[in-house]
Amino acid sequence: LAWTRSLLGARIDADPHTAIVTDRIEHEIRARLINPYRNVAWWPWLWCGNRPDNNWNPWIHSNLIACILLIETDSEVRLELLSRCIAGMDVFLNGYGADGGCDEGTVYWQRAGASLFEALEWLHLASDGELAVWDLPLIREIGLYLPRMHVSGDWYVNYADEAARVHVEADLAWRFGLRTGDPALSAHGAYAASRNVALGRVD
Repeated sequence: LAWTRSLLGARIDADPHTAIVTDRIEHEIRARLINPYRNVAWWPWLWCGNRPDNNWNPWIHSNLIACILLIETDSEVRLELLSRCIAGMDVFLNGYGADGGCDEGTVYWQRAGASLFEALEWLHLASDGELAVWDLPLIREIGLYLPRMHVSGDWYVNYADEAARVHVEADLAWRFGLRTGDPALSAHGAYAASRNVALGRVD
């Protein structure tokens, strides 16, 4: 909804029959996401059952960061919220093993490692490259988990509660590899994209 408002807001506002929509979108995003995140000190998804590396943390933060950047116009509030997001993702990273392994399995990597990439990418772009952590060993290892678990085709090593056959969100893997300078990861993203096209799947 935040992206809809950002990309199509002017066209929606131009029609008197739909002009109320963008205001409603902003109201709901503030009421349901931005304000609760700002006003509640701690959320259980930051640290689920003594597992700080759970996928909910970067998944939620990546979406929060996008909403904050697209909706929040007060620069001080935006800085406050983004600082909280960064601190929250530090909880996630501080609980991760140095080998970058996702103990929730390959499917969940797409909401753990890949969502972490999305969050870091928003911060990188919003800061004109000032917030760049792509050379940190742990970030690179988290990205490389995906190609390391690949067996063949859509099959990946699986030891958690998801299927061993994975539909990879190829663009995230490819862009993650480009940012970290890892040809194995970007090549795997390109490979996954070619399979998705061949099989008629759309990311």
